[in-house]
Amino acid sequence: VLAGTFFIVIEGYQYNASTEVTIDDEPVNSLQEALEQAAAGEKTDYVIDVGIGNHTLSEAVDLNGKNITLRGNGEEDSVIDGGLALSGGSLALENATLNGDITGSGALSMANVSVNGSVNVAGETSRQISLFSARTNTAAAEVSFENVNFNGTVAVSDANVRFENCTLTATVEKDGSAVLIDGGSLALAGNAFSMQNAGEDEKNHAPVLLRVNNASFTAESGSYSAKGGVVLW
Repeated sequence: VLAGTFFIVIEGYQYNASTEVTIDDEPVNSLQEALEQAAAGEKTDYVIDVGIGNHTLSEAVDLNGKNITLRGNGEEDSVIDGGLALSGGSLALENATLNGDITGSGALSMANVSVNGSVNVAGETSRQISLFSARTNTAAAEVSFENVNFNGTVAVSDANVRFENCTLTATVEKDGSAVLIDGGSLALAGNAFSMQNAGEDEKNHAPVLLRVNNASFTAESGSYSAKGGVVLW
């Protein structure tokens, strides 16, 4: 028989979901690991919650044709340092800051995001018409940007592109474009785009703010200011 006073100390670990990276609600060690799991996984669709904090990608991750949603906790709270590479499929980036480039081909959507880097994607996708035909039907993918702050250039080819309530500031070299749309369509609504000229100010060599090539073009309200102006052809 024991007599006296005993103290029992119980130590516990508190899981904080807002700071953890998860893939389909399963915790992983890092964002790099989550993206690599998704790229190599058997499923087509994955949802990755980035969590609060800075997340560094050691190399640009090829998303391998998967449909991936990256969800952050806000532009100031969820920061991704590194690039992303599409190879078919789609990428949806929400509520985060990306310090890096987005390249490759596929569908792309961004909402409530800051991008400190360039976006250079091709949206065209080819689909086989039927199992009994070798012919393919080419369709333009959807590329949408809503409430995105761009600090860099954007180039998109063969896609239906929409900018809504976005800001863009870019420094462009001679013969370059802050925004280049080649093929597909472009719709602008409520944006504020500006450009700094880092190239030569010679005729036919000055950079332009917006260049649209072989694409339908509609613009609603917005501010688009640059010495080079808008070029359509």
